[in-house]
Amino acid sequence: MHLSIHPNNWSYWERKSFSREADLAIIGCGIVGLNAGIRFLENSPKAKVIILERGLSPDGASTKNAGFACFGSPGELLDDLKNAPLEEVFALFKRRYDGIFALRKRLDAEDFGWTPSGGFEIFNEANLQDFPSINQLEEINREIYKCIGIHDYFQIADEEISEHGLINLPHLIKTQHESLLNPVKMIQALIKKILFFRRKYFLWYGCYTVDRR
Repeated sequence: MHLSIHPNNWSYWERKSFSREADLAIIGCGIVGLNAGIRFLENSPKAKVIILERGLSPDGASTKNAGFACFGSPGELLDDLKNAPLEEVFALFKRRYDGIFALRKRLDAEDFGWTPSGGFEIFNEANLQDFPSINQLEEINREIYKCIGIHDYFQIADEEISEHGLINLPHLIKTQHESLLNPVKMIQALIKKILFFRRKYFLWYGCYTVDRR
């Protein structure tokens, strides 16, 4: 693939340096783009990879997410089960779980602010109808155990409501298996990771074309 990236004001040297043959061109320097580039170079260390980013820095959804490493709350899973088969819902849960732990293997925890914090789903009068029954929560926990081997992933913890400074909430469900992360630090750590391969070029230009020749 030949990349043709030629703003009108580029010099001869810019054209010569930034327009080159590449084995893989990736559009977007976010979580997916960077991890795809790293994985490709892990498998093909002699390859050339170019990642193109439209902004002056990675500024897409990857750096705007809330910073929670979570995989689906009981309420979300029950809602998903209304529209998709059980196997599909929990296969997606497993992919999310496996994905974040693959990221942990790739990066040191301190490099992207990984902080085990647990997670909570709260229920008030407005969404009380979404609170799962005991049987529903047990079924969710059974399916999660089948997927990732963790018993009692979710637990009802109404007694902890006041401990968290919450009032007028009838129910609280918790899990110990979710975490916080810093999405900007994560992107910066992935950029550093891919630069170790020394065959990677970042182009921070908003207008480009990709030509196959």
